[in-house]
Formats: sequence, C-alpha cells, structure tokens
Amino acid sequence: MNNMSRNTGKPSEATFENNIEGTVFRLRDKADLVGLNGGKNVAAFGNPSDYLIATRGGLYLAEVKSSSNMTSFSLSSFTPAQKSAISKFHKGGFGSLYRIYVHNLGSDQWYLLDADQFYTTVVLEKRKSIKWQDMNLLTAW
Repeated sequence: MNNMSRNTGKPSEATFENNIEGTVFRLRDKADLVGLNGGKNVAAFGNPSDYLIATRGGLYLAEVKSSSNMTSFSLSSFTPAQKSAISKFHKGGFGSLYRIYVHNLGSDQWYLLDADQFYTTVVLEKRKSIKWQDMNLLTAW
C-alpha cells in the first residue's frame, strides 16, 4: 500500500478474518450498505463492533482498527455505538468479551485491548491515545 493512500482498514480486516480462530460473523456497516445500494447514501443503525465471533469458549464482539502512526494508537476513531457497547461490557463486568484488535501498519504488528482496558484508558485516565509499547502485543491468533 502506498504511504499516501487512505487507510480504509479493509486489508487489516481481511487479515483478521483469515487468521482469527472461530466462526466469524461480519456485522454490516454503513459503508457496506452504501456499496450494496449502488453508492446511494443510506441510513444505518450503528453497530457495537465489526464482528461477532463464535468459539468453543463462547461468543465475543471484536472490533478491528488499523493505524499508521509510528508512536501510538489514537482512541478517537470509535463510533458512539462502539463506545456505548464498550462501556456496557465494562460496567457489566464482562469487558474481556469485547476485544479490540489493532493493526500497527508501520511495524505490521497486531495488538489486543479489551473493553476494560479501553474504558480505563479513555474514561478514567482521559487519554486520547495509547503508546504501542503500552499495549498488549498479539503473539498468536
């Protein structure tokens, strides 16, 4: 990918779909619906995440993000529906069932956050980003 290209996230989502263990259900977003409607703008309800994943251990929601920032991951790209779901999972005591997979495009490494870590960082610590070295490196899918 050319460095000047817009980061659509689609290549990272494809990598995620091809590597994650379990049965993957993609939740269709507005961009998908516009594409299905020949480019016509459509109204769509916000989804809590990009994916619903079914494994032998149960179900969880998964959000996939990507970033070309060399030092940190911005926490501002989450939609209101995603932030609401993250908050509900955290407050409900099952934050580990909302997982955020982050692809660092610069190093081609993947990181993993859950709803509890996101909530603590954004809401309690009031941070707008998190440094790569402060995130959990994903070493295996």
